[in-house]
Amino acid sequence: MLALAGGVHRSLPPGTKVVLGSRSVRNRLAPNIPAEQRESLTEYFGEQHRKYLNEMGIAPDLVDIVDGIGEGGRPVVIPPSDWARLHIVTPSQ
Repeated sequence: MLALAGGVHRSLPPGTKVVLGSRSVRNRLAPNIPAEQRESLTEYFGEQHRKYLNEMGIAPDLVDIVDGIGEGGRPVVIPPSDWARLHIVTPSQ
């Protein structure tokens, strides 16, 4: 989603599937960070993620969907009928 959101003109070809998954902080070099620190980092990066997507014109509802998935939750498929409403794609020129 981050790469797509960075585009000025965003479009997706027919047959594309948009799937949103959960977001979590992991560090393969320090896998045993305390839960409190992991939660703090997850919250911080979640705020940064929301800010970036907002700046790129993505609807806040999309981040709400990701936040609602929770760590390890089931991914959510966003149907093409919602792409324009969520500003995943930009209006045709």
